[in-house]
Amino acid sequence: TTLFRSQQNMSFALGILASSTFLGRSIGPAVGGILAEAVGYRISFILGGATMLIAFFLILLFIKEDKISVNEKTSKSGTGFWKIFTPYVILVLVVIFFMRIGRTVATPYLPLLVQQIRGTIEGSSLTTGIITAGASVATAVSALLFTRLGDRYDKRRLVAIFLGAGAIAVIPVLLSQSLLWFGIFYSLMFLMLGGTDPLIMSYSLTLVPDNKKGLLFGIRASVGSIAWAIAPLIGSYVSINHSLEAVFYLIPVFLVFALMTTLILMKKRTRSPLSV
Repeated sequence: TTLFRSQQNMSFALGILASSTFLGRSIGPAVGGILAEAVGYRISFILGGATMLIAFFLILLFIKEDKISVNEKTSKSGTGFWKIFTPYVILVLVVIFFMRIGRTVATPYLPLLVQQIRGTIEGSSLTTGIITAGASVATAVSALLFTRLGDRYDKRRLVAIFLGAGAIAVIPVLLSQSLLWFGIFYSLMFLMLGGTDPLIMSYSLTLVPDNKKGLLFGIRASVGSIAWAIAPLIGSYVSINHSLEAVFYLIPVFLVFALMTTLILMKKRTRSPLSV
């Protein structure tokens, strides 16, 4: 993503990358669920490893970075690591942190909830795969379509709108009494949230100079990984001390935290990238 040198259509470009990621995530659970039911879980892991190996060779052999951008980064990237942490960038990272927790805190417990609703483990893997696939497809569609708006309107305002819509969409998920409606509303929730990540990342790129965009992507990935690591711990604590269903109530809580941080970010005036 740091190969993009122009801010024009940046949101849409990031949306395309996000869509490809979530399309892969939508196909993976569906195929894995079918294989798990048909031939066992071991084959699913083997197929996943083989797919990652193919991706490695595709990147190694066919992805070429712009030599000009490499030279620029080499000549300009000596100092200024801590200067990148402006109040604007910190707020963006906090938004990403809360969004990632909100979107992933209940994911590990989805198979358990499906099994609990079905009352049997038989067929639960396939059902979970279908629900996850639907949510991933919805996310990919959202990232592809809604991010187009980010090249025309205020990205922060769009993120706030989609976070609010996503938090509201969780309500019917929590009230669903059948797996059919649960899957539909679960996908609707991710349809609202799918464009938030590329939109907020596109906005953050306007806050730093070109020679620091790679650093920002690395920091953003670290923050996202920390959130992904913390989310299951929070979910496990809630599921142990309360109930499995209570974990899903954490989704709107963290989405509201992300929304409140975004509203604070909207009150700040956007400045030109600092020369760090």
